Amino acid sequence: MQNYKLIEVLKSLDRKEIKRFGEFVASPYFNKNENVIRLFEAVSKYHPAFDNRNLTTEKLFKKLFPKDTYDYHKINNVISDLYKISEKFLAMKHYEELVDSGDTRILNELTGKKLYNIFKQKYKQINEINEGAEYKDEVYWFNKYRLMAEYRINLFDLAPNTQLELMQEEFDRFLKYSLIKLLRFYSTMIHETRQNNVDYSLRMFEEALEFLEKNEKEKGGFEEPPILSVYKNSIYLLLKKERKYYDELVRLKNVYLNEFTLVDRRFIFVHLFGFIAHKLMTEGDYSYYIEAFEHHKESLELGIQDESSMSYFEFVNFVKSACSVKEFEWAKQFVEKYKHILPEEEMTNALNFSYGTIEQKSGNSEKALGFFAKTNFSNFIMKEQVKIIQCRLLYELGMDEQALSAIDSFRHYLQREKLITDDQRDLFYSFLKYLIQLIKIRESRGEKDFLFMVDKLRKDVTDLKLNIFGVRLWLLEQIDELVKQIPK
Repeated sequence: MQNYKLIEVLKSLDRKEIKRFGEFVASPYFNKNENVIRLFEAVSKYHPAFDNRNLTTEKLFKKLFPKDTYDYHKINNVISDLYKISEKFLAMKHYEELVDSGDTRILNELTGKKLYNIFKQKYKQINEINEGAEYKDEVYWFNKYRLMAEYRINLFDLAPNTQLELMQEEFDRFLKYSLIKLLRFYSTMIHETRQNNVDYSLRMFEEALEFLEKNEKEKGGFEEPPILSVYKNSIYLLLKKERKYYDELVRLKNVYLNEFTLVDRRFIFVHLFGFIAHKLMTEGDYSYYIEAFEHHKESLELGIQDESSMSYFEFVNFVKSACSVKEFEWAKQFVEKYKHILPEEEMTNALNFSYGTIEQKSGNSEKALGFFAKTNFSNFIMKEQVKIIQCRLLYELGMDEQALSAIDSFRHYLQREKLITDDQRDLFYSFLKYLIQLIKIRESRGEKDFLFMVDKLRKDVTDLKLNIFGVRLWLLEQIDELVKQIPK
C-alpha cells in the first residue's frame, strides 16, 4: 500500500495528530461509514512507518469483510473514502490554526446571524490577537484590512451611513498589504533576474515606486510599515548600488528585526551581502570585508543562519570573510563546529577549500596550494575560484612553469564551461593574459623597456571593469611588487 495517497498523508501525521484523526474519523458528524472506522483502526497500528508486510489490500479486505471473496474495487472504495476524510481533517486542522491566529471569517457569520453583541466581543478578541502578532508582515496587514472590512459590514448592517471615515482606514490597510506583497515580488524577481538570467515582466513596478516616493514627500501620506521600507530599500539597493540604501537596511534590521519573519531576516542579509559583493568585486573596496565578517557573525548569533539552512557555499563564505580580516582562530573554530552540516558529496571539497583559505591568508602559500589541489567541486563557480587561486599561488611562489600549465588548463576550462556569463568569461581571459605578461615582465627585470611594459600592463589592468574574486586588485598588487624590486 506504499503508493496510496492515504498512506502518504498518514505518514505525515505525528503521534498526537494520528490520535486526533482517529477521533475525527469516529465522529458521526464527519463520517457515518463503519467500514471506514474499521479501516483506520486496522491501518493506524502501523504508524509511523507503514511498511509492515501485513499492510496489503488483501489482508485489509479480510479484516473488514471476513465472509466475502476478495474484491479489489470494494476495498479500494473504502480506502478512497478514508483518504477523502483525511483531506477534511487537514482542512479542519488548518482552519483551527487560522482561528487561533485571529481568522476573521467567524465575524461574517455573526453579522449574517445578526449576533451584534457577540460580534463586538469576537472582534475585540481577534483584533487583540492580530495586534499581538509577532511579525508585522503582509499577513498582519491583510488581517488588519479584513478586520476593518468585517467591522464596516457589521456597522452598515447595525447603523447604516455612520462612521464613513472608516472606508479610508480600510483602504489604507489594504494598500499597505498590497504594496508589501508587490515589493516582495519585485525584489525577489529582480534578484533572480540578476542571479539566474530570468526574464520577468515587472508590471506596475515604476508606478509603485513613484507612488512610494510621492507618499514620502506629501503631507498626509501614510507611514510606511517597516517591512515595506525593507523591500523598498532592497530594490533601490539592487538598482542604484548606493550606500544610503544599504545603511537604511542596516538601520531597519537593527531597530525592527523582531517584527520580521525568519524569511525576511534572511532576505535582508542576502541584500546586504549582495551590496558588499558589488563593492568588493566591481569597485574593489576591500574595507567591506570587515562589514561582511560582522554580518556573518551576527547572522549566526541571531540564528538567521543555522545548521538547517547553511549550504556549503555559505559555509566557505563564512571562512573566507573571517580570513579576509585575519580572524583565523574564529575561522578554524567555525570549521570544526559546523563541518558536520556539509553534504557528503562536497564535504572533502569544502573542507580542503576552507583549510586552503586559512593557510593562504595566513601566508602559508605552499600548504594552501596543497589543500586547493585536493578539491574537485561539481559547481562551476567554486571551480573558477579554485583555478584562479591556484594560478595566483603558483605565480607568488615563483613556480612559473606550473603557473603557465595552470593558465592553459584554466583557458581550456573556460572554453568548455557553458554556464559562465560572457562578462565573467572575458574578465577571466583577461586575467590569464595579463598573468602571462606578469610572468614575462618579471623575467625581464633590468631590461631597458621594463618600466614601459609595467606601465602599459598597469593601464590595461586598471581598465578592467570587474574585480570578481579580486583578480584586478591582485594583478595591480603584483605590478606594484615588480616595481619595488627594481634596483635603485
